[in-house]
Amino acid sequence: HFTLEGLVYRVNRDTLQGQLDEPVTRHALYEVFKYRGLFLADGSWDTQVYKDENAATLSRNFAAAHLQLAFHYRRQGDMKRAIAEMERVTRMFPDYADVLIPLGGFYMDQGDTARALALFERLAASSPSNPEVRYSYGLTLVFKGKLEQALREFDTAIALDPNYNSAYYAAYYCLNQSGQPDRALGYIQRWVDGHPGDTQAQQMLEGARGKRTPTPSSRPLPPPPQPNLP
Repeated sequence: HFTLEGLVYRVNRDTLQGQLDEPVTRHALYEVFKYRGLFLADGSWDTQVYKDENAATLSRNFAAAHLQLAFHYRRQGDMKRAIAEMERVTRMFPDYADVLIPLGGFYMDQGDTARALALFERLAASSPSNPEVRYSYGLTLVFKGKLEQALREFDTAIALDPNYNSAYYAAYYCLNQSGQPDRALGYIQRWVDGHPGDTQAQQMLEGARGKRTPTPSSRPLPPPPQPNLP
């Protein structure tokens, strides 16, 4: 029964109110809070004032509020405002991968594959051991028609985390779409070999072997993971 208002939650009598009061939250973030010693006017981290680890961690509460606004605007179809909020958070915390990954998804929603690709290229270079980054970079490469390079990213994600099933399925569907069913089948086989209890994957494997391969539309590529809000 909570509604977010800036950095606090209003307790409601019922669930008829929304989870976010957008006008109140936006007013607080842009007109009330001063951020002295934390952030500059554009949201960039203020390096002139020392913050210990506890203060730096607590300041992520501001980022969480901006993220709530971003996803609210996305649900409303206002991608311009949604991206503006996400980009502000990236200025607050330039290395916040949990925000940068969905920002790439926002760019893709807007049809700006060039900005998404540039972002994931930077992320892959700065966070090479993050499987979500490599997977998301691979998805962007697929949309740019760079299949082999995308598969290398999916393979890297799998090597980093053999339990990251999204990378297996992404490679499977991409190869199927490109007319390479035998090669595609190998990814599902690898997943089933390592996860014999996954009955859905087992059924997909049996269907593919029986030349009844599910169409890509039956299981769409999963979107880049959403951040875990602080």
